[in-house]
Amino acid sequence: LKIYNYDTNETSLNSVKISFWEEFASPNSEANARKILKSELISSLISTIYERAKASEGALLRVNFSRSNLQFQKTIYNFDVAVLDGDFDGAISQALGLIKGLRDSGFDARDFALAKDALISSRHSAFERKKSANSAFFAREILHAVKSGAVLPSAAKQRDLEVKLLREISLEELNLEFKRLTDLGEVHASVFSGSGYNMDEAKFKKLQSGAKAINTHAAHKKLPGSLVSKNLPEGKILSKSFEPRFKFYTYLLENNATVILRPLKRRKDFISFAAVSRGGMSNLAHPGLGSFAAMLANESGAGEFNNYEISQILSGRQVNYRKNISAFSHGFYGSCGSQDLQWLLEAINLELSSPRTDEKALQNLKIKSLDELARNEKLPGYKFSREFSEFFYGGNARMHPLSAAQIKALNAEELKKIVYDKFSNAASYTFVLSGDFELKDAEALIKKYLASLPVRGEREDFKDDGIRSLSGRHVFMRNYQNSPRSDVALTAINRSAPYSLENAIKISALASVLQEALRERIREDEGRTYGFSVASSLSRIPYEHSSLHISFSCAPQNTDQILSAIREIFAEIAGGGSDVARHLENFKKSQIITARTARESPEFWNDALIKYALWNEEIADFKTFEKIINSISPKDIAEAAQTYIFDTDETVRINAPKF
Repeated sequence: LKIYNYDTNETSLNSVKISFWEEFASPNSEANARKILKSELISSLISTIYERAKASEGALLRVNFSRSNLQFQKTIYNFDVAVLDGDFDGAISQALGLIKGLRDSGFDARDFALAKDALISSRHSAFERKKSANSAFFAREILHAVKSGAVLPSAAKQRDLEVKLLREISLEELNLEFKRLTDLGEVHASVFSGSGYNMDEAKFKKLQSGAKAINTHAAHKKLPGSLVSKNLPEGKILSKSFEPRFKFYTYLLENNATVILRPLKRRKDFISFAAVSRGGMSNLAHPGLGSFAAMLANESGAGEFNNYEISQILSGRQVNYRKNISAFSHGFYGSCGSQDLQWLLEAINLELSSPRTDEKALQNLKIKSLDELARNEKLPGYKFSREFSEFFYGGNARMHPLSAAQIKALNAEELKKIVYDKFSNAASYTFVLSGDFELKDAEALIKKYLASLPVRGEREDFKDDGIRSLSGRHVFMRNYQNSPRSDVALTAINRSAPYSLENAIKISALASVLQEALRERIREDEGRTYGFSVASSLSRIPYEHSSLHISFSCAPQNTDQILSAIREIFAEIAGGGSDVARHLENFKKSQIITARTARESPEFWNDALIKYALWNEEIADFKTFEKIINSISPKDIAEAAQTYIFDTDETVRINAPKF
């Protein structure tokens, strides 16, 4: 037994890991391939144990199992637990109790059958997707095979072998494998503590002997074969139109919902999905309530089912989705396999028809959020960020995170109303599907699962919440760093920068040129910083404005010199110098390659169609995009520098060491 204690004071990460090590073996043989699949099954089944415990008992702690390797020399089987409320002994006991429970009683037979079916289904889906994979995907596979010493089989042979092995693996064999890997002689216990907790061998063995075996079996409730009634009445499609340039279809449904379909056969057996509405946090009393409501909705299930029961009904289906509430919009985001679109839309129908909030889930969220807040408040970076936000946004209360008192006082009824308002009115939603599906099949599913959804009000809209940053030029400095470095950021905001597709591309080009100039001049030539990050945005919601953000870390004595050097580069770019032409050409080449590939992706089309539907943003086909990119000149970059760097409100923030 080897014990490791790590000080995580700078990150306040509190977790424990128990690992069992053995010599690495290449996955070339069937025996080793079988071991890898058994590890996947173990990981899935342990996840199921904790999903069930969370849903039925409100369990807070969760053990995650994973298999990794160390430089292809050692195989490592890990049991990880996040520590809550500083209770390291409880987290270690949880992992040891799980190990003891599985060694004594093994995995649940029904859970095992469902997990095996799900993995077999995933292998068939992965095979279909490999048919349309790009060269980068295969390059990564080849590189991994070279490093691990494996022979790379054909996609069909790999699928057939893995499906064959999965079908052969029995529950008894898996239970024996779990005992084998937890009998391995090389055991490591690692503690990551930001509060000074330390583990030793005597304490570990005492916890091990006293650990209570966790119940790994369940009395299974009989669940229906689907999430909604098979006799769901169909709704109507009122109109259908086709956009020939971008090849998407728009439907208006009788409940006033809109559906956009973009068939795309490039990636096999994959559909990207979103259901989105304007509104988001902008019209809530406090943005933090929106974040909590979305988390609560995601943890509560829908209709009569909790999350565990939904996962059981959907077992073996390639379906995933989550709810989200952002600043000015909210909705559902996910994906599914081509054969599982019906199941995804069943789930969305249930969610929008019968949103659910669970009291146990709320209490768990409060406990975890309070624990996270308590850990964050010990971090110098968090203290700095809080104070800077207060300064930067002029004390706007909407920018304050929820306090411990506000979290404790969160009202179940208030959050339930937000969930209901945001996630139950079909008339407010635009549904977007991009990917590998047949139009006729999708239209039939739209009628059944989307057009039949209830209408509970008008289309929601966002409102300008009035959040604005400071005007003028400012420097904000604090001495909160524990380490001998300064974290520095410069933010430039133009409050009247007009939005257009061309301008959005130009500010991205400026950011790229700036990134390269800073990297070459200050990091590589002069070595005065650990690296630069440059980010840019051009927004039209809730008002038109631009933002350019540069951040870096450096030795404290170099801060002023680096800021001066950055301003010199600003001036050179605005004057057409600093090697703008070369950096611009590199940006163009990279963007053209990326743009061509992106337009073959369902995720690109979903994102573009959401922006088109919600915010009327222009979609650029590849030729239009390429034309704009190639038209940008060094003079355009100089003009962009004037607009997005010099004609701005500028704030520099510096978090320097305490000493």
